[in-house]
Amino acid sequence: MMSARVLLLAILMPTLVLFHLFPFLPRRGRLFGIAVPPEVRYGAQGAQLLRHYQLRLLPWTAGAVLIGLWIASAWLAVLLAVLPLVTLIAATWLFYQGRSAARPFGLPGSPVREAQLTDAGDRLGWRLLWFLPPAGLLGATALYLRGNWDRIPARFAIHWDLNGHPNGWSHRSAGGVYGPLILGALMILFLLALAMLTYRGARRGTQRSTVFVVMTAVSYLIALVFFMAGLSPFWAPPTWVVVGGLPVFLAVIALLIIRAYSQPEPEGETVERTPEECWHAGGFYYNPNDPALFVEKRLGIGFTFNFGNRLSWVILLSPA
Repeated sequence: MMSARVLLLAILMPTLVLFHLFPFLPRRGRLFGIAVPPEVRYGAQGAQLLRHYQLRLLPWTAGAVLIGLWIASAWLAVLLAVLPLVTLIAATWLFYQGRSAARPFGLPGSPVREAQLTDAGDRLGWRLLWFLPPAGLLGATALYLRGNWDRIPARFAIHWDLNGHPNGWSHRSAGGVYGPLILGALMILFLLALAMLTYRGARRGTQRSTVFVVMTAVSYLIALVFFMAGLSPFWAPPTWVVVGGLPVFLAVIALLIIRAYSQPEPEGETVERTPEECWHAGGFYYNPNDPALFVEKRLGIGFTFNFGNRLSWVILLSPA
């Protein structure tokens, strides 16, 4: 079961590192998601709050790694779900404690915001071309399967356990053969629509570009996963591909985020400051005076709906 334990640690370790990066994921100029003066964010007060978070989280992450190394192999699949979840709960709790401590240093936000959403220099069209290669890969796989239909076995494996033994099967039918490719195409289409909405409905800045880059990268991962799933009648991916693929993907995402954040902010803007009183429990933002459809999250990277914008409810309540 060495491969199973390696797989557990390959997924667990980047996840635990991510929890330690929570306070650093929002844009520059924020401390636990709150816009603060530079002398606080990069001074002794900010360093003390960040150090307090890291030291209190460390026993949870260290315990998760030790349990993953020590526990019996039969429990590895359960640990793959339980350990990150328990540590995530602890990290979230500690993050909001740090947020409460940082709130007194927060900069004031205007109750009415102007939203610079698009301008003549915003060219979304060429960015959307990046979604063509993953869609083309799935389309090419479908054509390959169609051309080799007679070679597809009547029954073939589509799922394997952590040791590489098949434990799930499908049959040579339109749904069985093309189903994974159709599912992958729908997921990419959903990401494309979400990327377009976010790009047009959020304020210009590095955060918006970063989210678009991440969504594009995820579409490539989806295409590769369902490409391998589509070829399952002829080929089973090696264990090292599955074990090593996720850490490589996370490393690529991290590099893309770092590169995107290294770009200067437009028009000298350094941070998006939304009124603190418009944020409610669970990161719920409601501000009818803010024309933006999406605003930056207070935790992590990405955007959340401005529920004071009626269009957000139209999108959420529309049929999937």
